[in-house]
Amino acid sequence: MMAGHGCAARQAVLVAALLSSLMGGTTPGRAATVVPLSLADLTAHATTIVDATVTEIRHVVGPSGAERQVLVQVGATWKGDAIETRYVRLAGGTIGRYETRVPGAPHVEVGDRLIWFLGAAGDRGHAVIGLHQGAMPVHRAPDGRALVLSAPTASPPTARGATPRVPRRVESLAADVRRLLTRVGPE
Repeated sequence: MMAGHGCAARQAVLVAALLSSLMGGTTPGRAATVVPLSLADLTAHATTIVDATVTEIRHVVGPSGAERQVLVQVGATWKGDAIETRYVRLAGGTIGRYETRVPGAPHVEVGDRLIWFLGAAGDRGHAVIGLHQGAMPVHRAPDGRALVLSAPTASPPTARGATPRVPRRVESLAADVRRLLTRVGPE
């Protein structure tokens, strides 16, 4: 009887090790909780806000594993210094046969247009505020309007994860950001 329990325990350990290796390594699993940020929060915490298009993505080794250095061509600067191109650091990436995935990190491709809420990341460019929340993809509506899913202007609801995002025109979002900046003043 005891031998059967020992065999089952060994099988459970082997299955756990196999699942761990299939999921990308032998480190324990990690979870992430993203605190919903309002547009006011994003605007206040960002040192730079730009409407920019991804022109290049490089996968590099960063301090916590693979990361992406994303070069963006700025179309409009809503907050911060008006610089034509910027490097944005995004967590996760692929180096050789190794891949780092970070839940909540934005997925971008060359040619994507986004509204970026950025904070300084030292000499390594800028980092997105609030993971995916600070990288809002711009989509074209069938009628040609540029739309973005935006966080609410005021503090989000108290229910976890219940932050409503509604499609709105990029120009409307820019106007709300300008209003918020005049209310609190630029950093």
